[in-house]
Amino acid sequence: MNQLKPVYTQKADCQDCYKCVRECPVKAIKIEDNSACIVDELCIHCGRCVEVCPVGAKKVRNDVPTIVKLLELGKKIILSTAPSWRAEFEDLHLSQFIQAIHALGFHNVSETAVGAQMVSAAVAELIDNSSQPLFLSTACPTVVDLIYKYYPQYSRYFTPIASPLIAHSRFLKSISDANTGIAFAGPCVAKKIESEYYQENLLGAITFCNLQEWFTEKAIDPYKFKVVDDINFFPYNAAEGGLYPIDGGMISGVKARLQKKDIEFMSFSGIEGIVSALREIDKRPLRRQVFIELLACSGGCVNGPVMRHKHATINKRDSIFSNVCKPSDVTREITGIDISASLKIAQIQKHQHSEPVLRAALQKIGKTSSRDELNCGSCGYDSCRDFAEALLNGKAMENMCASYMRKLASKKANALIKAMPAGVVIVDSGMRIIECNRRFASIFGPDIEMIFDALPGMEGAQLSKIVTFHKVFRKVLVTGEDWVDHDISFKDHQLNLSIFSIEKGQVVGAVIQDIRVPHVRRDQVVRRVEEVIRLNLETVQKIAYLLGENASETEIRLNNVLEAFGSEPEELNELPEQY
Repeated sequence: MNQLKPVYTQKADCQDCYKCVRECPVKAIKIEDNSACIVDELCIHCGRCVEVCPVGAKKVRNDVPTIVKLLELGKKIILSTAPSWRAEFEDLHLSQFIQAIHALGFHNVSETAVGAQMVSAAVAELIDNSSQPLFLSTACPTVVDLIYKYYPQYSRYFTPIASPLIAHSRFLKSISDANTGIAFAGPCVAKKIESEYYQENLLGAITFCNLQEWFTEKAIDPYKFKVVDDINFFPYNAAEGGLYPIDGGMISGVKARLQKKDIEFMSFSGIEGIVSALREIDKRPLRRQVFIELLACSGGCVNGPVMRHKHATINKRDSIFSNVCKPSDVTREITGIDISASLKIAQIQKHQHSEPVLRAALQKIGKTSSRDELNCGSCGYDSCRDFAEALLNGKAMENMCASYMRKLASKKANALIKAMPAGVVIVDSGMRIIECNRRFASIFGPDIEMIFDALPGMEGAQLSKIVTFHKVFRKVLVTGEDWVDHDISFKDHQLNLSIFSIEKGQVVGAVIQDIRVPHVRRDQVVRRVEEVIRLNLETVQKIAYLLGENASETEIRLNNVLEAFGSEPEELNELPEQY
């Protein structure tokens, strides 16, 4: 567990369900000591694993303590807040939100949407002065991560322009004191690594959930602040940059500033949709210049991985549209600040294993032929071959394969049942045998044993045709109450019978011993001697004042008898028949 990374696993909470493996779009999960750990260099920081983890074992690094310490030391910090705050803090007035942030100790509050407008202007200028056929947006850090690491052949289409947060940070520093720091609040996990990629000094990136918890800890209720119309963001409120949290929002800002009229605009959100779109880029040449807005979260940042409200996109969009100026209302343009960017993110080197090596890995999990490759996805991978690749790369463990573990468990259970000296039978709700061993068949005569030889396990045989006490099985099946350690007579056998519920109303099992068989007789003698000791000790406790030292002598002698039976079973065969 590395809590310095943007996302990490709380190993003690991980339940070994592999849901994060199934949902991770790039399989950046390594199963280690039966815990699903994130491989940070493979991760694109989309936060999907955090969203889907059923027990909350996937954690997002909390930067609040770092910021609190800096505030306590008197550091001036401006909070750059993502414009999606309107979708997170429903019906909260702008002035209430700003006052609540100030109450936490921040020097000023500004909206990242100002940086978004700077990006829109730079992109529009780039398109106007370029003949490049395709432009991909760099506003979403997860998309940047995804393409550089896994689809680097398309990185050449990225606009060489910083993200809205980085642009905003550079702007705020240009108008603030030299010792003023910048922090961020928003719905995004990937913002925690953006400063590293752009070599920008951000003090921390907190989530809206962190912000809510911080308010609660400080007993601050943003909704209780008085609404004041003349309280605004520093240095001023953003305009159409506030549309960036929804898909198509960036396009609105670029269009408003673009001189060219023959540009095609497209928007794709959700990693699956983005990957599908990327794979079509090189299929045929584009007929005109195209700008594509890419957002990792389906529907845009309003559905970010750490937003409290995961759905209701219509309401979220309404919150954004209702509080954002139209593109035609843009009156401020920031110039003279360099927001260019040249990123260097290492490509993931995929190791392709040869067919013999891959086949050997498949055989380790019982996949000896193509028919064994069920591709059920229980391990979290799309196919058995993908899983085998993960095994070879050290990211997976054999016990992740459900079919392999089921077969292994079945083999072990069958071996155990066969090796047991007692008769064992398992039956279903229709009193049909699911499994039994040879000892069970031999107890009930040579005819039954012959059937067992012809059909090992006697699957499907009707229990009522074999035993006369099948009604006891039915009773345990219905009530779920075990019927343990009962002696019954059956023909010329004296049987010790224990019937137990495996799944109430569905499956019961039984262990049957013929207590006249020598080794069983020995077990019965041992059990009965133990019972004698117990009863004797109870009696001794009641009349200890009369027996004195004789009590301990009696216990010693009886224990000697028990030890003799427990440690020397071969002597039992020499006992006279009456024993």
